[in-house]
Amino acid sequence: MLQQRGSLLVRLCGQKRYRDLAIFAAIVLILVSALAYLRPDIHGSAVLYGGKTVPAVEDARRIPTDSQYAFLTLLTADKESGSDGDDVNEDHYYIHTRILTYQFCHAIGTKSKFPFVVLVTPEVDHRKRAQLERDGALVHEVKTVAPGLLLPSLERWEDVLTKFRLWELTQFERIAFIDADMFVFRNIDDIFDDPAVLVQQTCEDSGVPIPAGLPASFVFAGYAEQTLNHSYPPTEPGPEHDVPFPWYFNTGLFITKPDPMLYAYYVSLTRAPKGKPQDRSSLPFDSSLPDQNLLNYAHRWASIHDMDGIALLLNPEDRRTGCMPWAPLDAKWVTHHTTVDDLEGGAYAAHVHYWDPIHLDVQPYLLAKKAEMEAFYARREQLEDEGWKKEDWLQRAHEMGM
Repeated sequence: MLQQRGSLLVRLCGQKRYRDLAIFAAIVLILVSALAYLRPDIHGSAVLYGGKTVPAVEDARRIPTDSQYAFLTLLTADKESGSDGDDVNEDHYYIHTRILTYQFCHAIGTKSKFPFVVLVTPEVDHRKRAQLERDGALVHEVKTVAPGLLLPSLERWEDVLTKFRLWELTQFERIAFIDADMFVFRNIDDIFDDPAVLVQQTCEDSGVPIPAGLPASFVFAGYAEQTLNHSYPPTEPGPEHDVPFPWYFNTGLFITKPDPMLYAYYVSLTRAPKGKPQDRSSLPFDSSLPDQNLLNYAHRWASIHDMDGIALLLNPEDRRTGCMPWAPLDAKWVTHHTTVDDLEGGAYAAHVHYWDPIHLDVQPYLLAKKAEMEAFYARREQLEDEGWKKEDWLQRAHEMGM
């Protein structure tokens, strides 16, 4: 009898143990499912925005750096010249990216203490990626962000919204985005100390509750475009001055703090607002400059817009009435429609094409920087052929002023 009771007790205990394990496993499964639904930064999850499901940011693979700050650009496939798969050196934006890599990673006077990250879309040629990595950039592939209802005015802008992927790189406290078609003429590390890059509270000055889907705080700092012919430093903003539209920034250079909620918000703006027809006429901004006009709308200063979606500045009291208004950087950091006066006056960065500048007299300055990059890497090839190790030839090249 005792033996039978003992056997029964063992069976009951075993059943109880398995039942407890099953209950525990079910609880864990429920918790994991709930987290996958609530967390916007978990791979494969989704973010609810305005009652709609917005594609979530992917679980970004960590970029191999411990730095809290980074300079970052985006390189997409060259759809105009078709150089991806042909002669990669025909792609001006790829060459420009190599120049930036040289300037941020090696060049005396502009070399940064922060990493230079190049986001690439899946279609970018593997030869370009390998060369940029060899040059010193941290190359990071991301999935392309579709334009949705937006209609870019140029074919090469089809994938430009992919720059939104930088908001998923939450390993960084601040990212300075810089367009691939820019030059750096002075070290700009101190841009991260500009007062404009401080955290702002959402809707702080608008007097309205924070709308659903927006973060409680944000960072977004940029600089407005100058006129084609302007002085340096530019005169005070205003209709008759060098910065006639001070409320409209150029996305060639901006500073931000990565946040998956911002990514989801930006993606939601590629569709028409809820309750309106899903066509471009329902968008609250002109989409011909897709990323620039979308971000200007998202970070608008005023709640009133003209027909093209450009924020209007009616008077000084109307400033910063949007919930996430961008903050203006110091004018010294970047110049658009670059002139010789800008370069000789001390501009830190210039938004200008070396192959087709608006002001042709700046081209010799730009081609000199391109030649400097080419000479540096040509010398590297020579030293490597002679058996020099990377750290040795880098030191040697720097000693030679290259």
